[in-house]
Amino acid sequence: MKNVLRRPRYPVSFLLVLAFLAASLAFAAPAARAADPLVSFGPVTVADGTARLSGNVGMSPALVADLMLNGKPVGVGSDGRFTANVDLHGKTAVAVSYTNPLTEHVTSLSVPIADLAGLNLPQLPNTLDGGPVSFGGQILNRDQLAGLTVNGVDALSLVGPDGLLSIPLMEGVREVTTVLTDPHGNVTTSTFRVLELFTTPAGTAISARTASGIRFSSMLFFTKGAQRTHRVKLKVVVRDQNGYLVRGLKVKVKSVPGGKLRAGKYDLKTGTAGRATFSLKPKARAFGKKLTMKATAATALSKAQKTKSTKLPRRSGRH
Repeated sequence: MKNVLRRPRYPVSFLLVLAFLAASLAFAAPAARAADPLVSFGPVTVADGTARLSGNVGMSPALVADLMLNGKPVGVGSDGRFTANVDLHGKTAVAVSYTNPLTEHVTSLSVPIADLAGLNLPQLPNTLDGGPVSFGGQILNRDQLAGLTVNGVDALSLVGPDGLLSIPLMEGVREVTTVLTDPHGNVTTSTFRVLELFTTPAGTAISARTASGIRFSSMLFFTKGAQRTHRVKLKVVVRDQNGYLVRGLKVKVKSVPGGKLRAGKYDLKTGTAGRATFSLKPKARAFGKKLTMKATAATALSKAQKTKSTKLPRRSGRH
């Protein structure tokens, strides 16, 4: 997909944007929706894939212990209420588990976000060439909402008979805010950034400043010719939580333990294909032994690191 911020000629993918809208709508019902007879959820606020979730464990808090949401423990108050920040990691459900202290029985279940929301995430192409940046999707149960605005625009009135919604956004917009109102007047607000996406021969890429959930998907050594050049190539590839290549991200590498490399440039920015290639200069004593390198990178939303080793050939000649 083309750059959608600096030159907003191409629309943002429905699938990426609606993943967060679905998470917000999932808990916008007038009353708390029950995961099972004991655990219920109330409205949440979703921003950039992180949900601030609230709920309660019914009338018998003593029957719920060790409550976990997406694998992380959640504290339950004496009144049975709880709140937690849950990283959705692009998932469409929240994993819930707890233990009954009386029977020691463990309950595990998954709360489907899209099903609760009554939304269908359309499987549209990742590139929609031509036209402005847009926000949209499909609402299956319009009656669940009394109001829906997108960046202050009444969106509920724009929903078609088939539930489809598409709203063109103003040029240069960098953030989308949705405000949902249920029939009882409860309001849920969600905000997220417009993603900067690009089409590359290696696949779709995303700018580092709008990427989240970054990880090193590849870290490869190339030792061919190292005996002659006394240099080793190290290529790293960075992707985000949606699998997009991350471009313009500063990556640093260092030997572990330190002191095995000669002076060189060991911090680079990833290119259009999310890749950075380092020319490592091992010291003479490092040849013929194992070389371990640690790569690190960070955005305003996430950070990543990866460590990998290779066996260097024996050093020959002078350089």
